[in-house]
Amino acid sequence: MLNLIKTLMSMSLFCMIIACGGGGGGGGGSSPPQDGAWQGPVLAESDETGGATNVRLAVGRNGHAVVSWSVFHGAGLADVFVNHYDPATGWQGAVAPSRDIDHATYPDMELVVDGAGNALGVWGERQTGLPGDPSTFFATTYDAGSATWSGAVAMESDDTGKADRVAIAAGPGGSFWVLFGLNMGTSMEIRVNRYTPAGGWSGPVLLDSAEWDPADTYLGQLDIAVDAGGNAVAAWSRYLDTDSSGDIDSSLDHQSVFARYYDAGTMTWASRYTLNTSDLNEAFIVDLQADPTGGFLVLWGEFDASYNIRGWARFYRGGGLQPAVPLWDHADDYYPYGAAFDSAGNAFVLAAAEGIIAAVRYQEAGGWRPPEILQPDAGWDKNLEDFSVSPGGDAFAVWRQEISGAANLFVRRYDFDQGAWESAVNIYVPGSGEDAAGASIVSDVEDNAMASWYAGDGSSGSYFAARYFGATGSWGAATEIDNGALDTAVYSTCLGVSGDGT
Repeated sequence: MLNLIKTLMSMSLFCMIIACGGGGGGGGGSSPPQDGAWQGPVLAESDETGGATNVRLAVGRNGHAVVSWSVFHGAGLADVFVNHYDPATGWQGAVAPSRDIDHATYPDMELVVDGAGNALGVWGERQTGLPGDPSTFFATTYDAGSATWSGAVAMESDDTGKADRVAIAAGPGGSFWVLFGLNMGTSMEIRVNRYTPAGGWSGPVLLDSAEWDPADTYLGQLDIAVDAGGNAVAAWSRYLDTDSSGDIDSSLDHQSVFARYYDAGTMTWASRYTLNTSDLNEAFIVDLQADPTGGFLVLWGEFDASYNIRGWARFYRGGGLQPAVPLWDHADDYYPYGAAFDSAGNAFVLAAAEGIIAAVRYQEAGGWRPPEILQPDAGWDKNLEDFSVSPGGDAFAVWRQEISGAANLFVRRYDFDQGAWESAVNIYVPGSGEDAAGASIVSDVEDNAMASWYAGDGSSGSYFAARYFGATGSWGAATEIDNGALDTAVYSTCLGVSGDGT
């Protein structure tokens, strides 16, 4: 049981929805006149010699977007591709920043786009032919001014370590940050590399180094966030020798959560600090967000000795770390999912436990509120899929729920003006023998929302989307945006929105 829990704790959350499900009717309420429309599907690349997978998407506030994917081909090798979308001229065409990667490292790319349309993509590669087959992370940057991608740049030059986890963020002025773990065999190192248009990559900076046993331990989740002034916080979770045996062992020792703050004015990293309340609790990082009104929020989970779980939050504001705040009692036992802010600095944390879905709200004027139950019925036939908070303060949570053996999609909306969650709406009812799953949801400055998902019977299906109209307070009917009837596989979708609602 302990190893199962720790395996679940090590899983990353990212915008990749794996779905195998529904076709058929659906939609909550009538459809108001649409002021926008879906374009037809566009083939992102024409290289049909191998299977494409590991799809990622990032969308900037100005409507620029980047999609990435991997193509596996012969001899156990893979290529990584990127394609940039310019709202004025459309898709720019597929570019492969790296080819013939040993795909034992599964080169799924992390992507981010800033407000000016500059972009960063980061992926991992095994360095075959070197002793021990080390691996590292590589990056490519897109310059919106010249509309060009850079070549692949290694994030570090150490030929003895193995790339572990990675997190990225965009900063002001076209800058980007890459935070990554490097397994050195007897030690685990946390490093960060920063890119600026004027100076290029700074080179890796060591943030943490700890004794390690690669046979018995693994690095937990890590994350990095950057504010408008270029200040940053990096956070990660890793094992400690909590039983004082002199050996790091995941079945006996515990993880703790650590963070460091970067001051843009002095261009220095503050000392490492521990976030969790006790080294004897199993702690793991869940999310890290920059507060749009200033500062940062770190979200993590802690298991006690009985493996009851509690979500914790901690702000870094005004040059210092504020006290840790428990978001729910151990008896509630929710697993924290993630956090998101509106433009005024209010936030939501979503959590779930065996089908029960809850939300915890933070208000600038009143602090953290008790959890509110969005879906009260326990059972593994329900799954929280995604959530979004609009700049205006509305929130949307979408989950999959089985009804009569078929997976439907439900959404609940938090109305900022009313200060309350509305009733759940079933936005998609699958046809006979079909399921809907893997929903993603986004919201815009006008408090509209869009949900997307893949639906089918396990051998064929289609991609769907449904829109929430903020002006009328209603969901439109599900719209088929691509018919995959001839395809037979499990598919992934990602959804993004720009500042103008595109």
